[in-house]
Amino acid sequence: MGLNEDVFRALNGAGNPVFDPVMIAFAVVGLFPFTFLWAIPLWYRRRRVDAFDFVLVLALAELSSLLLKLTLAVPRPEGIVLAAPFDDRSDPAFPSGHTVRAFVAATFLAFRLRDWRWAVPLLTYATVMGLSRMYVGAHWPSDVLAGATLGIAWAVLQPLSMMVVFTLVFSLFAKIPSDGLPYPIFAYSGLTPDWALPPEILAAFLGSGDEPSS
Repeated sequence: MGLNEDVFRALNGAGNPVFDPVMIAFAVVGLFPFTFLWAIPLWYRRRRVDAFDFVLVLALAELSSLLLKLTLAVPRPEGIVLAAPFDDRSDPAFPSGHTVRAFVAATFLAFRLRDWRWAVPLLTYATVMGLSRMYVGAHWPSDVLAGATLGIAWAVLQPLSMMVVFTLVFSLFAKIPSDGLPYPIFAYSGLTPDWALPPEILAAFLGSGDEPSS
């Protein structure tokens, strides 16, 4: 395995009385049902669109992670194993589902909260989650790196993926008028939060808009 195995052996250190309980706790809070609970504070703060989007993007990321696991069937590493409650490791290793979920949550919330004081603790949480998966012997470094990449990608591209869905639904079935805009731009402008690419820039980039007539 080369570097992949070397990094795993360096980080796989179960048996430390300080770190063991911390890593076990991360293994539990990073499980799929617990990660969904992050939507509850958004809902009660009346950020219900954000809560819906969070659940949706988390479910899509989880599905893509599962498909990759079943398709690639990468075996789990053999090392010092630290068991954690409810942490089933019978499935293939690549990518790390815990890391996917952590980086989806951290990246999505850092963008949507629009308060960059939250970005550092959120991304620190996600990074420690990834490191914990190697510490407890559950994943290779490559599993963790792929999980982080997949999680960040889903969080960043979520408005674009929803643009495709809404374009198909509203243009083909609901027949909602787009006020002269190309339908993907119309759907994107309704989905995009303040931090994302402005729809007029996206329209210019795609070359899909005409100059207004005088």
